[in-house]
Amino acid sequence: MRNLVVILFSLLLIAAAPQKKDHYRKVKNTSFTRGEHLTYYAHYGFITAAEGEVIMDENISSINGRPCYKVDVFGKTTKFFDVIAKVRNHWGTYIDTTSIIPQKFYRYIDEGSYKRNEMMEYDHEHDSLFVHTLDLETRELKRTDPYAVKDNIQDVLSGFYYLRTFDFSNLAVGELISINGFYKNKAFDFKVRYEGKEVIKTKLGKIRALKIAPVMPKNSVFDGENSIHLWLSDDENKIPLRVKTEMFIGSIKLDILTAEGLKNPLNKV
Repeated sequence: MRNLVVILFSLLLIAAAPQKKDHYRKVKNTSFTRGEHLTYYAHYGFITAAEGEVIMDENISSINGRPCYKVDVFGKTTKFFDVIAKVRNHWGTYIDTTSIIPQKFYRYIDEGSYKRNEMMEYDHEHDSLFVHTLDLETRELKRTDPYAVKDNIQDVLSGFYYLRTFDFSNLAVGELISINGFYKNKAFDFKVRYEGKEVIKTKLGKIRALKIAPVMPKNSVFDGENSIHLWLSDDENKIPLRVKTEMFIGSIKLDILTAEGLKNPLNKV
């Protein structure tokens, strides 16, 4: 009897104790899965200027004790453009499979004289993150003090995967989507404008697409607020099909070349 009383008393204490808050939202994802592989080519006028690929690893990774998709993005200029401005960039993120927010982000930038190695670690329970940078001369790794950020903060890669889970069916043309973002040691409200539907011609065929436009702040690279347009496939996948940018140096267009490992069929015409 004494043991039964102890057990019941212990259960009451556990029930009365404050429960740990679940800091992770739950996002329904029917758009992508591990093993997805997309390739792209970029045009500057009539010249193929660069190549890129987006690879979602076949395996699920564990970061901060959470299951994550590992996504790597590689971009490089072609041999012709290497003479003008050689680029070899590698970006990556670990995206929480439940909440579609990042647990870790990294980028290795090699753009001629400009080089940067950087990693961000997230502490979503305390709404903070740390930025690690590698001094390429001394090989010293430096870590910032924690940055206070909003709930469900996104890096530039995971933010686009979150957009792919978004339901565009109830949006009016011109309506804005807002995402909490962090880039270059700065938190910001990333806004995307929905611009309607189009059919575009790609290497994969004619595909129905959703057209969106990130609202760009004033900067020295892109020419105006509406300087970037992005087309996503108008189906469950919502893969990026085309990106068109208006820069002060001219227009650059990124088009899809191949798409493998998609979760759903493409909505072709």
